[in-house]
Formats: sequence, C-alpha cells, structure tokens
Amino acid sequence: MKKVLIAGATGLVGKNLVKRLLDDDFFTEVHVLARRNLDFSSPKLFVHIADFDNLQTLNDSFGCDVFFCALGTTIKKAGSQDNFKKVDYTYVIKSAQLAQNNGATEGHVVTALGSNAESKIFYNRVKGEVQNTLKEMNYSSMTIYQPSLLLGERDEFRLGEVLGTVFYKILSFLFFGPLKKYKGIKGENVARGMIQHSKREQSVFSIVPSHEIYQKNV
Repeated sequence: MKKVLIAGATGLVGKNLVKRLLDDDFFTEVHVLARRNLDFSSPKLFVHIADFDNLQTLNDSFGCDVFFCALGTTIKKAGSQDNFKKVDYTYVIKSAQLAQNNGATEGHVVTALGSNAESKIFYNRVKGEVQNTLKEMNYSSMTIYQPSLLLGERDEFRLGEVLGTVFYKILSFLFFGPLKKYKGIKGENVARGMIQHSKREQSVFSIVPSHEIYQKNV
C-alpha cells in the first residue's frame, strides 16, 4: 500500500496516470502538484496548488512513498530554450527533491527516447541531463521511461505529434525487429507501464525503453 506524489498530472501521460492510480487499491493516497485544481475528484486525491518556482513552500506538508513525474513541454509552448529547460529540467528535479523531502524512496520519471546529456540535439540533451541528475539523487530506486512518439488525444494541439502520428500510422508495418523501439506508444500505456513497474521489485537505477514500458498481459 503506497502513497504517491505526481508532478505533471494534466498532460497526456499524467492524466491517465492519476486516474489509474485512483482506481488502484494498491495506492492509498494520490498527491498531485498542479498549478490549478483538476476537473475530477476522489477521496484519495489531494491537489497541492504549486508555484513550481517556489516548491520549497510545500516542504514537509504531506507524506509519500513514490514519486511519479510526467512533466514536459515543447520549446514552442515554452517560448525559448531557457524556459523549456526550466520546465523539463529544473521543475522535474525540484519536484523529485520535494518528494524526497516528504519521504519518497522510489521514483518513476518520463523522459524520451534518445535522451543523452552529450547529444547535440537540445531536447535530447536536456532530457539526458535530467536522467543524470536523478541518478545522483539519494533514491533507493529510480526508474526512467523513454517513450517514443506518444499517441493519444491531448488537450493542447502539437503539430509535430500530429504529423508524427500520421507518419506512424502509414508506416507502422516497418516498426519491428531493430526498429521496434521506435514504435509509437499510447500515453495511457505509458501510465499503465509505470504502475506495473512500481509494483515490481525495484532496481537502484534503470532505464526502460519505449517497447518495454508496458506489458499487455501482465
């Protein structure tokens, strides 16, 4: 029986994650960091209205065992590379630290396929830096999820993902063998996979590629 804290509860993965955690008796309390209240409620749900630039104001305000994070934006939405990094790196790390301050020893964080701190691609480099910093934090267990193209309906329009989805549907027959890891994955299946992994015996630090995130028959 675990209490969880979630950062990034309003996106494609995060919304699915919150609702599935609320429906799962294995998890007793679901605490959410959010800028605004969610459009649904539950006796298990506790929303903490957060200023992500000042998360220290929430320190020690609740207890949790597990940290889930699906925070992320786009450079277009953020407006600049600096703002993108503030969301996708700084807010993720600050949220992980807040969870740790409140008792979390287990973490589950979504980055992206191709994450690499040495990458020449800015997006991949930031995601890789997140992974490296999380690895150095004092979590007993930290699992990183690297989804490929995320499939599903978002509240916001992302042209790149729409085009990618069309491309994927046309050429989906190509994604097998060595290319299997590039196959698109539904946001709901990323959420399911994170919950599956949380219920298993945890390693100190592990990275789960897209095609291994969710096991349908488990």
